[in-house]
Amino acid sequence: MTYEFTMWDMPDQHEYTGSVEVGARLQKARIAAGLTQRQALQALGRDPYNTSWISNKETGKRNLNPDELAAFARLYRVTTDSLVGVDTSGPENVLARLGAISESLVAVPVYDMEAHAGFASGSVRDYSYRNPPPTAVSKHLVAITVRGDCLVPDVMDGYFIVVDTERTAKAGDIIVISEGEEVHVCRLEQRGKRLVATNNDGTMDLETVRIEGVVIQISRDL
Repeated sequence: MTYEFTMWDMPDQHEYTGSVEVGARLQKARIAAGLTQRQALQALGRDPYNTSWISNKETGKRNLNPDELAAFARLYRVTTDSLVGVDTSGPENVLARLGAISESLVAVPVYDMEAHAGFASGSVRDYSYRNPPPTAVSKHLVAITVRGDCLVPDVMDGYFIVVDTERTAKAGDIIVISEGEEVHVCRLEQRGKRLVATNNDGTMDLETVRIEGVVIQISRDL
């Protein structure tokens, strides 16, 4: 069975700690979606036999963090507000929520690495509205859908990477580089007195490529 994720509003940066009420709504949403605990775990990319993890979430015994809340909402096709019990029916609450989103979230343009010519000038495929990762030094972030196996197993085909375009790259960082109209994911390595970009396709001299940014987050989905 295949599940298609859609983008929903992201929650504020809180942890819903040990909430029996949130857990009950989580369980109700799963049942309404027609999913068993094992099916939900598999769709979330987790071990389908580790049902204790999702059981503890549904009973409020374990924390439910914002990323998990958003993932459950996408899977069950509900809003995060409905899971945490926030009433947004009134105009005041709607306006307050919009204000909170504008303060805590940043619009991250999403590119497909094979669908644009040049990292900075390529056409945007979509936007992801999310809290910037804690390692970000700015809000100048972009996301890329990776195609290919140039940095397997660190970055797999179909993964999303979030790139900070203003972060200064250092040895050991995973970076995105452009070479003409081609874009690559590489690791920055120290070779003697010089830095080079390496991946499964080979080694590239930094004098012949442009570092577009540093990868600060790798995930299966946004």
